[in-house]
Formats: sequence, C-alpha cells, structure tokens
Amino acid sequence: MSDIDGFQQLRNANIRRHAEWAKGGSVSLSFRGLEMAGECGEVCNELKKIERVRLGLAGGSDDLNGLKEELADVLICLDLIAMDLGIDLLEETKRKFDKTSVKFGLTSRFADDQSSDP
Repeated sequence: MSDIDGFQQLRNANIRRHAEWAKGGSVSLSFRGLEMAGECGEVCNELKKIERVRLGLAGGSDDLNGLKEELADVLICLDLIAMDLGIDLLEETKRKFDKTSVKFGLTSRFADDQSSDP
C-alpha cells in the first residue's frame, strides 16, 4: 500500500466514523482544535514518561505503546481538521517539506528516494 493510499484510507475511515459519531451533525472547528490540543498533550505526557527513564527519575516508562497510540490519535485529529477544511494533507505536507528545505538551503525534497541514508 502506498502512502497516498494510506492517507486516503484514513480520510475515508474518518468520514465514516464522523458520520456515525456525530450522528449526521457537524462538529465545530473550535472542537477540532481542542481535540487536537488534548491529543498533543497526551503525546507530551508519554514523552515525559520516556524522559523520566532516561534521566533516572521515578515514574517513568520505556514502553512505546502509549506513545504510538497517542501519535496515531494526533494524526487522526490532524486529518479531521484537514477534512473539515477541504485540505489535501499529503499535498500540503509535500509542499511544506520542500519549502523548508529550500529555506534552509537543503537539497532533500519530499519526492527524493526514501532510503535511510542521509
């Protein structure tokens, strides 16, 4: 499955679930923003737990499962915002990635070979 297919599958799933969740109604952009902020906060909380382990502090956890789930929630929320505003998230990500590379004089572009070598 290509990244494009994955993004489209997420969008399709979000459309279906939104219709089910909101029972045909709409959700405000303010709600979407608050939802995103909440999920970002949960990512930060998981990062804090990981950092506690690295710093040797009590209450830490090096289990990445919680972080994985929260990162997925952020991506879902991000797509919901883009969906509500009619934004093609993959195209905008490509555009912004390349714009930042140009801004900082870097040669890497989104469409470059995706090998792991820098």
